[in-house]
This record gives sequence, structure tokens and C-alpha cells, in this order.
Amino acid sequence: MALNLTQKQIDDLWDQGYRPFEIYTCNPKPVIYYGEYMESGEVKGWEIQFVFAKRESLDSYPFFDCVIGMDSVAACDTVWHGPDNKA
Repeated sequence: MALNLTQKQIDDLWDQGYRPFEIYTCNPKPVIYYGEYMESGEVKGWEIQFVFAKRESLDSYPFFDCVIGMDSVAACDTVWHGPDNKA
């Protein structure tokens, strides 16, 4: 899924320091993982997300685990502005 942004909006965010990241997130709800009950946020590398964000705001992304790498804006399906996620 692609972002619903114009090229000007992408350019404006880029100028503000936003970049396309490929990140891992942890499990968002309790799961049975390899036969063990795991609480939300305990299983690392649960899912890959493609996020257009400032690097310093990624730590507040829901269930953020780690940055895998950089990607392209076309691959992103979320713009993350920080804990309140408001532009």
C-alpha cells in the first residue's frame, strides 16, 4: 500500500527530515509463541513495517523493535509523526 500524499507533501516532509524506514515491530497482543505464552511486546521481529518518519520518532512507534534499513518512499504505507502522530 502506498502513501496518500502528493509529491509536494513528500518533498516538504523530506525537507523536515523524514525518511523511509523498514522496521521490525514486536507482537501487538499476547500470543503463544513456540509453545510459550508471550505478553504484548515480548516477541522481537514480529512484523515488518514500512514507515516514513524522522529517525528520532521511531522509538515511539507502536511496538517498535528496531530499524532494519532504509527503503523508498513508494514502499511506505505509514507516515509517523511521533507519539501523538499528528503533523
